[in-house]
Amino acid sequence: TLPRSLLSRLSWLQQSLATLIVIAFAASALGFSWFEIRRDERVALDLAARRTVDDLRDEIAEQGSLAKAADVSMAQEIEPGLRIEIRSSTGQLLASRGAQAKRPLAESSVIRFGADQGASVEASWVRPWREQAIGTLARALIAVALPLLVLSFLVARWLVRRELSPLSQMTLRAEALANAPGPEPPAVSTGADELVRLG
Repeated sequence: TLPRSLLSRLSWLQQSLATLIVIAFAASALGFSWFEIRRDERVALDLAARRTVDDLRDEIAEQGSLAKAADVSMAQEIEPGLRIEIRSSTGQLLASRGAQAKRPLAESSVIRFGADQGASVEASWVRPWREQAIGTLARALIAVALPLLVLSFLVARWLVRRELSPLSQMTLRAEALANAPGPEPPAVSTGADELVRLG
């Protein structure tokens, strides 16, 4: 139920609206960020896998052996959180580099490229980069939104109180008149304390 005071009602309605706006903004920001981070992850995976395939082809031409070429091509630096694996045509792991994990972050984050001599190159994210980034953004939004909501509540209450001050003055005068002998004042059914007293 709404509070009885008109001041509290207006403040509560303003605060509810501000809260809804902040929640809608935060949800939109998190959703957009999730989409952008996922897209950037896929681009990084694609680049890492293609670069490894190119290096592997060059090394196979020089070394003449897939196993040696796989070891040499894994000497390249890769982005933190990435894991790159080179496997033979039978699925045997020939070489790997990067973070260790039992499984990648998501199946959609795994890209395979066929390489020379039946080898395959697999790039995957093995740390929850997406979750970490979204979690950081969510904490930042909360840290900014809560003080803003408190400030908006205080400012709204001050503004409403200032705008309702003429009504309060009228109420005080009406109460003084109501105490004088005369006819009964009309009933007011608004439910707001200020208007009931003024009536």
